[in-house]
Amino acid sequence: TVLEGETTVLEGETTVLENETGETIDPETGEVVPAEPVEISPEDRELTIVDDYPTHDFGDFKVVDDIGLTLKKVLAGSFHMGSNDGPYNERPMHRVSITRPFWMGLYPVTQDEFKLVTGKSPSNFQGERNPVEKISWTAANEFCEKLTEMERENDSLPDGYVYRLPTEAEWEYTCRAGADGDLIDDIDHISWYFKNSNEESHEVGLKEPNNWGFFDMQGNIFEWCLDSCDFREPSWFEKGHLLTSTFKDDMVNPWHQNGSNRVAKGGCWLLAPDVCRPSGRYINPPDSRYFVLGFRIVLAEAAHGS
Repeated sequence: TVLEGETTVLEGETTVLENETGETIDPETGEVVPAEPVEISPEDRELTIVDDYPTHDFGDFKVVDDIGLTLKKVLAGSFHMGSNDGPYNERPMHRVSITRPFWMGLYPVTQDEFKLVTGKSPSNFQGERNPVEKISWTAANEFCEKLTEMERENDSLPDGYVYRLPTEAEWEYTCRAGADGDLIDDIDHISWYFKNSNEESHEVGLKEPNNWGFFDMQGNIFEWCLDSCDFREPSWFEKGHLLTSTFKDDMVNPWHQNGSNRVAKGGCWLLAPDVCRPSGRYINPPDSRYFVLGFRIVLAEAAHGS
């Protein structure tokens, strides 16, 4: 039986009416039957905040003694992420809250640090204190896993903490260092980009740090983030879609896990200053290995997100 605007669905011996929007209709009263509440598992929630977050404080600075890598503490806080004026994949600007402190590498991972952990030296521009490059997202994660194992074996890493790539939100929060603007007047003082790089990467820490004391976050090399996404054509955004579902107001500790590509941030020595903006997003497959692409690490809880 088909009524106007309704469909009859047989379930065993029970007749159930559904309207054109898929809602269930009571055949006796003709009213919409309220849907049963759906229990959402923590893994499926768009945001997850871990209540039993470990409370160990490594101090303002944490040094990984075996390789000499230095990390600096970043306090919790809120900021505006993204841009309303940049490319479609950076939109919209939205408010994000970081509720947990974490420790971010003062510099991108250098070639000597990478070699001490992995035994490998893949970079195009060789130099012990140059940032390691030609590193895939997968290789960067393997470095983090090995470093976590090393520190646990040395009893230097309490339970609940890992070395990992920063989420895109953690990276941009640290790069902005309290500033909402994307472009800065003194780009030459903090960045290696196409006009001053001599077409090569440079030793970390030679330029001035940002307002929170972190070096080389804009320019020198792109840095992988933990977040995933899919590559989208302009028509996708013209229809009102977003690159990632985490780009909306009042997100808390966001981390986007869906998609076959990965996000990198920060620009590089090869490109113009506008590519080095904090909101810029560079999208590539996780196995990409370019001489402009490296990474920086954080010490934090394991990431949770959408």
